[in-house]
Amino acid sequence: MALASAGHAPADDQSDLRGHYALLQLSPDAELELVEQVYWHLAFKYHREGLRHELQRLNRAMAAVLSALGQGDAPRPTTSVAVGGRWGSVSRLAWDIWWLGASLAAPALAMGLTLAVVSPGGDLQALGRWQGVLLGSGAAGLGTLAAVAVLAAVVPPTVRSLGRRSTAPPGQTDHYAVLHLDPAASRDVVEVAYAHLAKAAGTRGDSARLSALQEAYRVLGDADRRAAYDGQRAA
Repeated sequence: MALASAGHAPADDQSDLRGHYALLQLSPDAELELVEQVYWHLAFKYHREGLRHELQRLNRAMAAVLSALGQGDAPRPTTSVAVGGRWGSVSRLAWDIWWLGASLAAPALAMGLTLAVVSPGGDLQALGRWQGVLLGSGAAGLGTLAAVAVLAAVVPPTVRSLGRRSTAPPGQTDHYAVLHLDPAASRDVVEVAYAHLAKAAGTRGDSARLSALQEAYRVLGDADRRAAYDGQRAA
């Protein structure tokens, strides 16, 4: 049993990419790794059950999807990874600036405080005139650095949260979209998609994504909950 060659996918198949994803029981924004996982699961299932026609259709669908992905025609999944990476870099840069500023402001403040408690004499008398400047610049510098530290810690998580919120559909969460599934996906494909995506989210340490996946699986992995949810979606 060999995977159909992407170069031999029929032209009419390539014109209906969404239909090919539907045969794979996935939504068109599913990532390649998930597509491969589901394909092999269904291929072995159809082979084991002797469903040759279904297996041939699955191979044609997979070939068309691979062709579209290779040509960049398929939609890419929208996630918060790019946002997190960009703001993670900004956060690291902010912390680098913080340490550089601290190395300059802290000595100035310390010298100013020293001059405030030690009577200038001898060589220190010339520095007495700079006491106020040292205290002011050191305090201002550390105050600014404290603000930078707060922003570096707070802004990236806030932006990631807003990014996730802005891509969420209005109303209730679309659990099929969370798992990148076609609404007609079978329960075993729901299992495969959840296992793959949850493992990836756990590896990245993305607790918010993992929680969303767990909630989607809790609903779609149970026949009664899924039936009630499908009824709500239809309404």
